[in-house]
Amino acid sequence: MNMNRPEKIIDALRVISARIKSFNPEHENPEEISSSIDELEKISRKEYSKHYENFLSDPSLAKKIVSLCRAERFDIKTIINTISTTGNMIKRYGLPPSDYLFDFFDETKYLKKANYYVSLFIMRFPQFRMRQDRLDYLASMPRISPRKNSERNFYVELKKIIDCRERLPDPEKRKLMLSLQSMIDKEENTLYKNEYKELLQKIIQ
Repeated sequence: MNMNRPEKIIDALRVISARIKSFNPEHENPEEISSSIDELEKISRKEYSKHYENFLSDPSLAKKIVSLCRAERFDIKTIINTISTTGNMIKRYGLPPSDYLFDFFDETKYLKKANYYVSLFIMRFPQFRMRQDRLDYLASMPRISPRKNSERNFYVELKKIIDCRERLPDPEKRKLMLSLQSMIDKEENTLYKNEYKELLQKIIQ
């Protein structure tokens, strides 16, 4: 009897996670490690399924992925896949955002090309929400390439903060308003421009 799609993916997850956990960077071929992380990354961003939760919420698997990435001098693609995999495990499957994972995201948040992927997830870390430079980082987010995507990400994250009625210190508030105004000035999409204007008015109030 042929397995259905979820069963095939569960079997793949079982094999990939066991393989990754068994890797010793001193003895393994870095290309094999990189390939396994790439396989897991693709599954982590597929359509959500509760069936995958046992694997994709596993703290020991996430920690091993990051430790392998740190042990090897991987190319930027594998670093990005490590960020994307663990970020999606946190965002979609309830993986606890541990200090170990946060330190990795914090270390790579200004790394060229990887910085965009970090920006998609780092605001979810409670460790980052406690940081004094969090709002400065948020204000810089629209400048991360690809800018159009980062501008929308900035808008979504800033709107969450405003909707929660968080009090913004005046210096950081001005920086956020300037970033938002810059987006308004150049935005050609009428819907987006109106959303940005509405959010700016909420901040001013």
